[in-house]
Amino acid sequence: PARGWLAGKLGRKHLHTIPIAGFTFSSILCGIATNLDQMVAFRLLQGLFGASLVPISQSTLLDSFPREKHGAAIALWDMGMMVGAILGPPLGGALYSASPLLPFALDAASYATASVALTAIRTRFSGERATDGRSLWAEITEGVRWLWAHPLIRYMAFLTGMMNFAGSGVTLIVIVLAQGQGASPTVTGAIFAAAGVSGVLGAII
Repeated sequence: PARGWLAGKLGRKHLHTIPIAGFTFSSILCGIATNLDQMVAFRLLQGLFGASLVPISQSTLLDSFPREKHGAAIALWDMGMMVGAILGPPLGGALYSASPLLPFALDAASYATASVALTAIRTRFSGERATDGRSLWAEITEGVRWLWAHPLIRYMAFLTGMMNFAGSGVTLIVIVLAQGQGASPTVTGAIFAAAGVSGVLGAII
């Protein structure tokens, strides 16, 4: 609900550009962090800016295609995410082996490029709506009521939240176990790339 309210106030283009720019800045901070406390704080900042990127990009994508093409559009979007999940971990591991700063620098450069590209788009994003003057609290209340009135969507939202919660823990466990077995950063990245392959196959199916 908060993202919808902000989209009405700022427009989806700005709502894309601001978190991308923030994510770029926080990636640079992660690269120059000198201790664990700083890294945790900067990663929290990354999460704060990155949380809106997926839902805003998905809603913009759905508004840009007719309803009969929504399934194909989301499948292609998901495949792009999975390809990144395949190539990113081993590449990031190899870059980290060369220099701890390199993966964060490349990450920041990619998001900076995306931010500039978004700014250069002159076409109005599909589905943009003018704000009706309602408060953020009113938008949130309406969103919660809508979610509660749709049991299937409510269940999927709860399930997705639990999966994200569990998935974060599994990621940490895999990294710790791999390091305990003497795996290099590149090998650890390859382990996560294998999971990305399964994700691409699932998107195709």
